[in-house]
Amino acid sequence: DNVRMKMGIWIRKLVFLVPIQIARVEKNGMVALRDGLQIPPNVSYGDIVSLANLIHFGLYDVVLNSWKGKIKVISSMGKQCSGKSYLLNHLSGYFLDVAGSRCTDGVWMTITAREEHGEGDGRCLFVLLNFKRLGNFERSEQEDMLLSVLNTVVSNLTIFNKKE
Repeated sequence: DNVRMKMGIWIRKLVFLVPIQIARVEKNGMVALRDGLQIPPNVSYGDIVSLANLIHFGLYDVVLNSWKGKIKVISSMGKQCSGKSYLLNHLSGYFLDVAGSRCTDGVWMTITAREEHGEGDGRCLFVLLNFKRLGNFERSEQEDMLLSVLNTVVSNLTIFNKKE
C-alpha cells in the first residue's frame, strides 16, 4: 500500500513537469482549449455551460477532480520577457518555460502541491497560470483585455511583473 502511494506521488510529480496550454487569444476573441488543443470546428456548443463541459486539462483533470484539500490559483502577468516564467519556476519548483523562446502564447498551466502554513494548515494544491506575451505588438488591446479578464476571474492571487 505504501509502494502504491509513493508510485502515485511520483506519477503526479511527473505529470506536473509538463505545462498545458489552456487558452489563447486570436482575431480579438478568446479560444478555449481542450487537452491543450483547439476544439474542432465541427464540435458545437450553444452556450457557456456547454463550452465549459467540453474543456479538459489532460492528465491534470485526474488530480483536480480527486483533490480533497484546498485549491488556490496563482497567476503571473506582465509584458514579454519580464520574468514571469522565472518567477513561477521558483514558486512551483518546476521548469515552466514552454518552448524556451518568445513564441509561446496564451495561458499555460501547471500544478504543485505544497504544505500550507498559517490558517487551515495542511496540503494545498496550487494551480499556476502563466499569461504569455501581454503587451505584445502582435496582439490587440482587445486580446490583452480578454486575457486580463480571464486572469481576474480565475485567480486568487495575481503577480503582475512590470519591467521597464
